[in-house]
Amino acid sequence: MERLSTCFAEMSHDAVRSQLDPRNSYCNTLNLKVSFAFMKTTAANPDFLNGVPELVILRLLAGRPMYGYELVQQIRLSSDEELTFGEGCVYPILHRLEAQGHLTSKRENVGGRSRVIYRVSSQGKARLSQATAEWQRVVAAFGSVLQGGTHATPPGIAANPA
Repeated sequence: MERLSTCFAEMSHDAVRSQLDPRNSYCNTLNLKVSFAFMKTTAANPDFLNGVPELVILRLLAGRPMYGYELVQQIRLSSDEELTFGEGCVYPILHRLEAQGHLTSKRENVGGRSRVIYRVSSQGKARLSQATAEWQRVVAAFGSVLQGGTHATPPGIAANPA
């Protein structure tokens, strides 16, 4: 699989931020190498892509407690360097998840430095389970579409017009 790359790689952070519409379905500092800005959020098109960084963060923190920068590095390593979430993306998500009760944090000494260590709460484990199930449904749906689907052609539409 070709490495994902950012459409805005040549632009400064401020230039990228000014180009973004808050309805777009990606973290504006997410260094994924593809932009999903073309996907509008509607009732028929759930805002599932905004949940990707949250899902990754919850999953990694469920494995072990980490501080923010450590988490940024672990995301990159765990994805074989396919996903690179910048600190500007990760920290706001950590703060939001903590405010929602999905994470807890505690200042601890790590390697002689004071760090804020994040842990998944029991509420966060439930959210992780829910988000994982949602993502698995989305992946299965995309898989079905990419493999040609198995459903009949809707009435009034020609099957495989050539």
